Amino acid sequence: MITFNTLSCSFNLFCHINFDYIFLFLIPFALVIVVNELLDKYTKLPREFHRKFGHIISGLTIVAASYHLGFIEMILFSLALIAGALGTRVLHLASVHKVTRKSIGTTLFAVVTLILTLLWFRENPELLRYGIWILTIPDALAALIGSQWGTYLERWGKSYLGSFVFFIATCVVTLAFIPFTVWPVVLMVALVLTMMEFFTIWGLDNLTLPILGSVMLFFLI
Repeated sequence: MITFNTLSCSFNLFCHINFDYIFLFLIPFALVIVVNELLDKYTKLPREFHRKFGHIISGLTIVAASYHLGFIEMILFSLALIAGALGTRVLHLASVHKVTRKSIGTTLFAVVTLILTLLWFRENPELLRYGIWILTIPDALAALIGSQWGTYLERWGKSYLGSFVFFIATCVVTLAFIPFTVWPVVLMVALVLTMMEFFTIWGLDNLTLPILGSVMLFFLI
């Protein structure tokens, strides 16, 4: 059976890199795009729901990939994600980019995966995973709950309810990486990230939150 690995090795290129694994972890992203477009076309679900559904699946896939891919493979995986995110902008996919507020968050989600890989993957991959978990759970829950039941604040494109949900969810995620005995640190990290999430616009929090969160954990634990 011909695979990506056998093709690359037949030309004596990158024989030490598992391209089959990289391709395997890219499949969910393609499926998300297809499913989101179908949901957008045939249902009346809010497009913010589509985006956050994509973010959750993307985050889970990135975390899973970090356990199975090596350093160079994670870099190539991240570059493929960036290319795919840029491709959705070129194609003007409605479910990804045509939302009520301006955002470049989808592209930044892919970019921050590369940055976190370069920063932490070799020495402390848990910091990479923490940054991605922040985008996968707290950020997604805040957007979904806040957009449905919160009071929308035009200037920031957020809601107080969404920020409260983000704070609680960030505490829960952080407790998975920091012992409960240092709960003041957990509260401080969650509060700083919540403030950052609230005041950041255009989806830039997809870049700032994972980096800031992982750096704080690096110095605090």
